[in-house]
Amino acid sequence: MPISRAQFNEGLEDMSYKIVAFLKAHSQEAFEIEEIADWVYGATAKQGAPTLAERMARAKLLEFPLVELVKKRQVEKKIIGDKAYYIIVLD
Repeated sequence: MPISRAQFNEGLEDMSYKIVAFLKAHSQEAFEIEEIADWVYGATAKQGAPTLAERMARAKLLEFPLVELVKKRQVEKKIIGDKAYYIIVLD
């Protein structure tokens, strides 16, 4: 399956690319992992809104890509209060 030039240039697998695209589109805001997952996977399921268990599972799937993006310094993570927030690193 082909990928976009931007994805190729950034060298990101599909999930990481979706995360980066979302955070770039909202570069002045920081998000919790569940909020990012809602966008990446869609906020609603075919039969209504996702359950709490579905939302947690989706967020769990994003943990590894987010860790890798933080290591690459493309995304910054900050703990504020008792919550982790993620924001795109601006060049």
